[in-house]
Amino acid sequence: MKLWITQIVGVALALGLIACDSGNEAAQGQPAANGNVAVNADGTVQAPGVQVGPDGVAVDANGNKINVGADGVAVDANGNKVNVGAGGVVAQADGNAAQVGADGSVTARSADGNAAHVGADGTVTARTADGETAKVEHHGGSVKVGSGGSKVETHADGSTSVKNGDDAVEVGGDGSVKVGGITVDGGNVNIPGMGSVTGGGSASGGGSAKTGGGSAGGTSKKCPTGNCNQVCTSGKCEFTCAGGSCNQTCTNAECDISCSGGGCQQASTASTATLTCSGGGCRQACTGGSCKKTCSGGGCTG
Repeated sequence: MKLWITQIVGVALALGLIACDSGNEAAQGQPAANGNVAVNADGTVQAPGVQVGPDGVAVDANGNKINVGADGVAVDANGNKVNVGAGGVVAQADGNAAQVGADGSVTARSADGNAAHVGADGTVTARTADGETAKVEHHGGSVKVGSGGSKVETHADGSTSVKNGDDAVEVGGDGSVKVGGITVDGGNVNIPGMGSVTGGGSASGGGSAKTGGGSAGGTSKKCPTGNCNQVCTSGKCEFTCAGGSCNQTCTNAECDISCSGGGCQQASTASTATLTCSGGGCRQACTGGSCKKTCSGGGCTG
């Protein structure tokens, strides 16, 4: 009898009529844990605070859904979007947007129309909804701020210009100041149509006539970046131009210009003038007086 029962039990086991707990909970629909991530039998993926279903919809701990479509755009329960594509990353929320380009540039736009852009080269541009623009460039050290006729520019050579409509003030890298056509340069003041007033107080009013008191003035000027001008009407004026392409005008005075960059010009009238050009391509024009020129770079005239 015992032997017969044993045989029946064996057959039942073989046919699966008697269940046996194998310990595999995953087969019974329980999560199979893998570190901090669990994969359920229905294909959902469960991690702390987030569950991703087989339809690709992620649900956070608060039950909000984040749907990541085949186009790579993720949309949360509030309609905010994050698009990760070959061109970078774009995030949108409540009408505001931020984009990080593939080149590292960043663009931010607010719902009210204001925007800011940081280029891959470090240039910063800000635009308001009404069209005003502020731009900061640092190519070689230059900076520009403002738009709409009002702007401030600082250039790599150290010069600065401030403009507001038709009004402008320019400060050169050599320290010269220009306001509305009037130039203050190395102690000399040049007024269009009225001639110039030099450091000694004497003035020239166009032509040879001179008025005004004061002893011989003169001045010393240095131009490290080039493209500078000096006007001398009395005394002794010394002009050192390291960048080249400078101009010196000398009338009834003693003038000396040293040009190491080449391309300088000296115009002398009834003066004692000396031009030293080490870069070549300089020109000296002498009317009366005594003029001397030294050119080590070739191509000089006068």
